[in-house]
Amino acid sequence: MIQQTLITDILNLTFLELDLSEIESKVYFALLDKKDFNLSALAVDLGVDRSKIYLALDRLEKLEIISKIGRSNWIAQPPAHLIALLRFKEGRTNKVIDQLEDILPDLTQQYQQFNRTSTIKTYEGRKQFINLFNQVLDEAKDEVLGFLNVDYFFDLVDYDFHQEWSMLRAKKGIKSRVLVFPTPKMDWFSKRNKGQLRELKWLPKDFESKSSFYIYGSKIIQWDPVLPKAIVTDNSVIAQTQKSLFETLWSLLPKS
Repeated sequence: MIQQTLITDILNLTFLELDLSEIESKVYFALLDKKDFNLSALAVDLGVDRSKIYLALDRLEKLEIISKIGRSNWIAQPPAHLIALLRFKEGRTNKVIDQLEDILPDLTQQYQQFNRTSTIKTYEGRKQFINLFNQVLDEAKDEVLGFLNVDYFFDLVDYDFHQEWSMLRAKKGIKSRVLVFPTPKMDWFSKRNKGQLRELKWLPKDFESKSSFYIYGSKIIQWDPVLPKAIVTDNSVIAQTQKSLFETLWSLLPKS
């Protein structure tokens, strides 16, 4: 277990990189550390007016570092989201990203202990899709399960990026099992499937779907390439049900 002081120091460096104020940083800490977020008590602890806390909450929400649930309740986004924000920041410091990745398992455990609210979020645009992919690498532990229609999927995330992402996933020791559609493009793709800790099984030819999804941990990411949008559901019960359905289908299909 990494010492809390080290976690705090690295998070403070992260907040500096993201141009967050001291109050905004402390508000995020409060949401990360406490099961019950008390806005009035926090204002007293920080010695500031409630209005400044509201301003901090508003900016953190716009940056998608926190999410608002209902009229007056907020939750912190998973710590891996901070890494995603750093990756897209101009003039970013890779050293800070590396340090944040080192403490991520402990920080995620801390987050999960106090933030058990189920969430559903919608993302749009290629940048958001790349963000989600990188978040999978930051959060997944042992395995990612997938359902992939390559013909539509690579309209959103190009092949070169996906190959680089897959090699990094394999380097981190994260395995992948994917149910795929039998198309000429998929046949071409599968021949370049070496050394990536990925196992494929082919769906029946009459199975039709344009969308793709990934399952890992308590999350399901489903892409709609037509709109295009991605929907992320974070709920352990729903994720476990989808995993069971995946495993059932996987067991019925022959090896590729």
